[in-house]
Amino acid sequence: VLNDTRFAAAGRVDSVMNRFSKEELTKIALLRETLNHWVIFADAPEHTRLRNGINKAFLPAVVARLRPRIQKLTNDLLHAAEAKGELDVIGDVAGPLPVMVIGEMLSVPPEDFPRLKIWSDTLAAIIGRPLRNIEHALAAQERVRQMTDYFISHFQKLNTSEPKEFLSDLSEAELTANCMLLISAGHE
Repeated sequence: VLNDTRFAAAGRVDSVMNRFSKEELTKIALLRETLNHWVIFADAPEHTRLRNGINKAFLPAVVARLRPRIQKLTNDLLHAAEAKGELDVIGDVAGPLPVMVIGEMLSVPPEDFPRLKIWSDTLAAIIGRPLRNIEHALAAQERVRQMTDYFISHFQKLNTSEPKEFLSDLSEAELTANCMLLISAGHE
């Protein structure tokens, strides 16, 4: 199965995009390029190279280093629920926590976590369904553009002493694209 091209990931983006005219494809070029950089749409050896770069962020030592911060984020969410007198496990903890943890892994400032959650929910909804029409694709591209601009700026600002386990192994386009994937799929 792994060597059978009928099951290949490569080309899936183009097969979805083939419903659009050449003019429309020009308008959604960033969306197409971004999706083509996602590890889930790549086959070996490209998939292996991307996955190996991303996996560095999930090494046991890296995750162990994040444990105290993850515990604090969890406690903060639980204390906020306690303060309001009720707990909606999904809405108060399970919904926001994964995006917050991924944000921590990417050294995103906590004040930007709500923005990540909005982007994540929107992108997951868009990507979770086929691109129905050009308006849908343009909306997805706008979200991708916002996230691309954010991550390019964010990674340029990072201090070189901060942990960046997988940043150096990926191109800027691959990095920003797979950050979007992590954020949108990491909590689904």
